Amino acid sequence: MRELIRIKAVVESMYNDINICDKTKLRNYADARKIYYYIANNYTNYKRESIGSHINRVHSTITTGIKSCENLMETDLEFRKKLLICMNKCEKVLLKKNLSNKEKLDLIFKKLSKTQQEKVYFTAYKMYAFNQKKILYV
Repeated sequence: MRELIRIKAVVESMYNDINICDKTKLRNYADARKIYYYIANNYTNYKRESIGSHINRVHSTITTGIKSCENLMETDLEFRKKLLICMNKCEKVLLKKNLSNKEKLDLIFKKLSKTQQEKVYFTAYKMYAFNQKKILYV
């Protein structure tokens, strides 16, 4: 499930931090879900049923979304660009290629609640304060 969470975070960040679990038919939400379906299907070993249950959808919705994604890749240039960017980021995240700690943290940090963000910041501050290092990010 960790891979699905990472893919979801990458796709949502591409679409200005929308929540792809929302039940809306707005174009940007639908496109983000299609990209999530396509990448999760091609980059993980999860069945479509598991991919769908992660965002409250059934396996047939995933199948339809993947087919729709493949059609949009051929016809919509803007959609294809976003898909390729997401695929590249997901590849880095899933395969852990050249991803700095800052990039990892930035990807996940936005998804945390305000309380969780404060807790992470406080913990990082304590860790670095005792080592006499400056915090360059967080």
